[in-house]
Amino acid sequence: MSRPDKTWVLTPRRRLQQLVAAAPWIIAVVIGVAPNLLPASTWLQPLLIGAFFATVVSRTLLAALSRPTGRGLPLTMSLALSLFGTGSLVLALNPTLGFPSWAEVFFVGAYLCFTGFLILDTTGRGTWSLRAVLETAVIAGGIVSAAVFALVNPFSDRVAGGAVPLLVALVYPLADVVLLTILLTQLITRSKPRNSRSALMLGGLLTLAAVDISLPLGIGGGSYAFTTLEYVLWAVALALLAEVASRPSRVMPSADGRTGIGPSAAVAAALSALVVLAVDNTPQLPWLTRPPAVITMTLSLVLLLSSLRTARLASEARVLSRTDDLTGLGNRRAVMECLSASQDGSLALLLIDLNGFKSVNDTFGHPAGDRLLVRVGDRLAQTLPDANLVARLGGDEFAIVYAERDAETITRRAEAVIAAMRRPIAIANSPLTVTLAIGIASSNPERLDGEELMRRADVAMYRAKTAAIGYEWYSARSDDFSPQRLHLVEELRTAIAGGQLRAFFQPQVRASDGLLVAVEALVRWQHPRRGLVPPSEFLPIARAANLMLPLSLEMLQISLAQAATWARKGAPLRLSLNVDPPELLSGAWVPALIEAIGRHELDPALVTVELTEELLVSDPARAAERIHELARFGVDVSIDDYGTGYSGLSWLQTLPVAELKLARPFVSQILSDERTRHIVQSTVQLANRLGLRVVAEGVEDEATATEVSRMGASLLQGYLVSRPLMAGTLDSWRAARSLDTELTAS
Repeated sequence: MSRPDKTWVLTPRRRLQQLVAAAPWIIAVVIGVAPNLLPASTWLQPLLIGAFFATVVSRTLLAALSRPTGRGLPLTMSLALSLFGTGSLVLALNPTLGFPSWAEVFFVGAYLCFTGFLILDTTGRGTWSLRAVLETAVIAGGIVSAAVFALVNPFSDRVAGGAVPLLVALVYPLADVVLLTILLTQLITRSKPRNSRSALMLGGLLTLAAVDISLPLGIGGGSYAFTTLEYVLWAVALALLAEVASRPSRVMPSADGRTGIGPSAAVAAALSALVVLAVDNTPQLPWLTRPPAVITMTLSLVLLLSSLRTARLASEARVLSRTDDLTGLGNRRAVMECLSASQDGSLALLLIDLNGFKSVNDTFGHPAGDRLLVRVGDRLAQTLPDANLVARLGGDEFAIVYAERDAETITRRAEAVIAAMRRPIAIANSPLTVTLAIGIASSNPERLDGEELMRRADVAMYRAKTAAIGYEWYSARSDDFSPQRLHLVEELRTAIAGGQLRAFFQPQVRASDGLLVAVEALVRWQHPRRGLVPPSEFLPIARAANLMLPLSLEMLQISLAQAATWARKGAPLRLSLNVDPPELLSGAWVPALIEAIGRHELDPALVTVELTEELLVSDPARAAERIHELARFGVDVSIDDYGTGYSGLSWLQTLPVAELKLARPFVSQILSDERTRHIVQSTVQLANRLGLRVVAEGVEDEATATEVSRMGASLLQGYLVSRPLMAGTLDSWRAARSLDTELTAS
């Protein structure tokens, strides 16, 4: 798509602004060339001067009128130019006036307005600190000292001899020094932006200073004597200042008391004042050259004392910011700095959490809890005097940092801490024995940053606290919150919603004749890059990330759809589904199962739900409610891994259980362990008398299959029969097995 051409239309107001902006430069050129081209005339010079000042004043007035706000700056410059123009016209119309004359009043007023303009033109200064003010004053004093010395020293003999006109003439370059000092200080301290507008201001003031220096050089016997070049330079300088006032000033962010210049500019300014005091040995004008230098050196001393005090306060604040208020140990910030300061990355971090500290606060009160934390901190520091840092992170958490590579040494340190805490601590006249959970992480050889090292130690500490084992080293294998695992969690979340889960089915054959009658559904993850991922790699992650319910619901849908397919083909198989206790008790899984069975028009008797004994222990009442709900709908319930948990005969008596699955460890040892064989045999006999199916899981060889069949097991499941298969492969396996059975029978 092409952009349409823009047609620029100059409005009458815009034309006037452009004409007024160009007029001063045109007149400045005319001032320089007119005396050489035109005959001498008394009216030519006043006319040109009047026209010039009319244009520059109009330029600033138009700029003020065109702004809705911020008109003070251009109006101030307009007043300055009007005063300067009035004084110039007075001299042009009265060429016989001696120097100095009453016209100097207008020029002095113009310089005061220039000073006011510079002071007002600092829109972004913000709030300045004492240090910023002192730095600014020292810089300004250094500039003034050097400039005054360089300017006044060459004329000191003539002024001391009584040349009053020369002394008056020196006022203007000294005023220029003040103006330049203000501007340079603003630029150095960044209270004025360093842009083209500031460059124009600097150029205008430098040009004005250059022409003002000619005053003491050119004035001799007390009369005005200006050359054409001086008139042109004055015109250029004032045109530049008018241009600056006509441009809007840019608002800068607040400095908030920070000048941003550092000590270098202030030091250089103080050195320049010192040089002036050392070099200035002329007695004629000491009252003019030495006071700025003395004042600058005095301010430099004050700035030095202020800087030393600021440094001391900053050092104290740094120590306080890294100290725990309660124990006097280091705090979290100190720990992070210590971890970040390691040169070779060989650090070990022991993260300590007190067990049962909340009960101390609840029993004895928070003051007693605080005293306990102080005692614990003292004991840690006494026990580990060679530690790089002992710190309290907050609450009842402490940290110990060691610059140590040897894991055995760090382990001994952790054991020493645990042993030291076995000595009771008297709190509120009661001896308390403090137990700890210590997580240990090392940055060697991975050179971890402080945040990651702290995270790993926290993971290890949590595992130590959960297992009640005192201390635990970090292990990536048990880190459910590592970046890799978190990435895998997100991938698994996508897999569940994106159809990457696969149902595999392990056959269950009848023990009497080997006929395939049932299958157990087992989940696999078809990862887009890693291929088929076994459940042992992602189910723990799913449990930790609360993804088991959506995963179980997805597997339920996939498995029941396949069971319905087999039923429609006239080859139904009973389907066993595994469900963890939290999912079964959630209130969402059982309704989803019932809804899916109805939607697929599947016989509920073809579905078996396998439950672990953990469910019956964790919440017996709700577990019984769910089991009765399944039984009422016609779904069989199986107790999975029977014998490995807290088996209770009362459950078999009171709950509508249809099947027992003998645990793999029992089945695999019936040939090698006599006691195990008797346990399995008695369990099978009891189940048969109660009318329950018995599934022998983990059948790996013919001898085991023969023995459990002799004992009375109903079904066999294991690698001897088949590994878990996908539905299509299972159909082929089933057809081949049926053919083998027929051939054997014939």
